Amino acid sequence: MASEAEQETKLCGNCKRDIPLSNFTIHEIHCKRNLSVCDVCKEPVPTADMEEHLATEHMPVTCKCKMTMEKAFLEEHKVIMNTYITRSVLTLGIRDLY
Repeated sequence: MASEAEQETKLCGNCKRDIPLSNFTIHEIHCKRNLSVCDVCKEPVPTADMEEHLATEHMPVTCKCKMTMEKAFLEEHKVIMNTYITRSVLTLGIRDLY
């Protein structure tokens, strides 16, 4: 039996993942029936969870800096802004930016 690294794979047209050939047909049937690709992020999402995915990941939110972005990016944005502000305070002595 071939090791996992040596197995031939085929790209699933729905979820864009490499699937072992031995499982491809059953995967493709299951995948097309149960997964949809999000129009916004192009990630596979269970069809039953698409509405929740759109509301939790792609809902527009406004940061306290007044910048609007998708909710999924808010935490990363805050980390970047806090890093920028910390550096500004340390190097320039600027306070109360954020």
